[in-house]
Amino acid sequence: MNDKGNYWYEVKYDGRTNLYLYSKDVVWIGWNSSDVVAKNISVPTGTVEACKDVKLKGTVETTYNRLSKIESTIYMGSKIAVTGSKNLSNAKSVSISDDALKKVNISKLTACGNYKYVIKAECNYYFADGNKLTVKTDSVIVITSAFSVK
Repeated sequence: MNDKGNYWYEVKYDGRTNLYLYSKDVVWIGWNSSDVVAKNISVPTGTVEACKDVKLKGTVETTYNRLSKIESTIYMGSKIAVTGSKNLSNAKSVSISDDALKKVNISKLTACGNYKYVIKAECNYYFADGNKLTVKTDSVIVITSAFSVK
């Protein structure tokens, strides 16, 4: 609070520069996992052939630019068979066929059995902590798809 009774929020920009925002000019956008959606998704389902490439298609999008990380994992039971991730800088969308996620593919699986393909998105949101804006991260599972390898 300044000497006139006005509240200002201190914000770090690019991790180093301090900015100050007048509190009456700040509109709070709360976190809601429904802000994150998967669109035009094509991931493994049913039965697929071992060691054969499966094309992953689609995007994960947010209502606001808040994606900080996307993680793609294939599980066999509770064990991770293959995983990949990409760090983002408050992105609005990311393609699941991105190179960092493309390596999470059926061609990496050599054992027959039942698997689960999961995509998790991490998002940033902001809240007031005294006179500072603080960033928090929360995550949501966007896609879960069961399939088997023969």
